[in-house]
Amino acid sequence: MCGRPRTSRTSTTPRALAARDFYDELKTAVMKNAGLPDRQASDLLAYPIIGTFQPTFLSARLVERALSLRNTVDGVDDSGDGTVPAGSAVPHDLDDTAVGMRVAQVHGSLQNDDAVLNHVIGSIMGQRRKKPYYLGGLALPGLDFDDVYVAGRTQQLKVSVAQAEPEGLVADIVDARTSANANSPRRVAQCPFKKAAGGDWRADFNLPKGVYRVTVRGSNVQPATDCIVVAEA
Repeated sequence: MCGRPRTSRTSTTPRALAARDFYDELKTAVMKNAGLPDRQASDLLAYPIIGTFQPTFLSARLVERALSLRNTVDGVDDSGDGTVPAGSAVPHDLDDTAVGMRVAQVHGSLQNDDAVLNHVIGSIMGQRRKKPYYLGGLALPGLDFDDVYVAGRTQQLKVSVAQAEPEGLVADIVDARTSANANSPRRVAQCPFKKAAGGDWRADFNLPKGVYRVTVRGSNVQPATDCIVVAEA
């Protein structure tokens, strides 16, 4: 891919200086804009489209008063789109690990590449709704259980719920001594939750002495499990 270096005796100093000034101006503007309140408060996202695997001049060396253009930097071919080196395609305010797209395409065809257009459209549409929307708006329970409860006494399990209103929220309580065997877990109770005045959810239960595995679930709930101990008073 690297090929032979190309040599030019045309004076390129003014153009090289102009290019350097152009990139310096971009970098200065990016740093200045990053400090603006509107920019800091925005949710602007950048998705670099980076052309790769095309022979691209990445460096130059002065050889006998002639500028020799090369496809390598320190002997390494970092590739590009034939015009823009891959490293130069990433904006100044993003690092080299920025989420974007790398495509084997030449500079003048990137904007017409089907894969690129699909990626751009998908990225824009993907910002309209977050992942939980496509998962049915799953409710996420936070288990606020005590480590030990008193046997033979009506008590409450308490959970908080984030992200969505739960439907059919219950606590499945299984004897922990049998729950390790997936084929025959012994359910001892299923307790429905009711929303409390404080906004959390509570379920009444009354269990004999033992160790139990409690799974909070519902029709639109991401299940969460914890163990409790029920002991004699």
